[in-house]
Amino acid sequence: MQNEKVPEWAIARALEELGVGGQPVCHVVHGFARYIAEHEEPPVDPMLVEARKVAARAYQNCRDHDMAKLALNGDLDGKYEVVCALEGLRRGIELARKEDSHAG
Repeated sequence: MQNEKVPEWAIARALEELGVGGQPVCHVVHGFARYIAEHEEPPVDPMLVEARKVAARAYQNCRDHDMAKLALNGDLDGKYEVVCALEGLRRGIELARKEDSHAG
């Protein structure tokens, strides 16, 4: 990761930890962000978390509580139910934004 671009999430995390949000990013922040990126997992997309919940509810409705737990834990992120839920959520937001832009 030494020569790779530092991920934005890691820079945001470094700025948060240093308490200097909104300040120009200097080489010290980049170094700290690079360290964070190497030692932490990127944050989970909140939309994916919601998609997991949608899929888990679908499994619970089918009385498959074990699969519901797996969905909530992120173990089924590549499975049809979670992928479809994620795409549905994204599409719903896209449509809502279009409607808002037409209404205003």
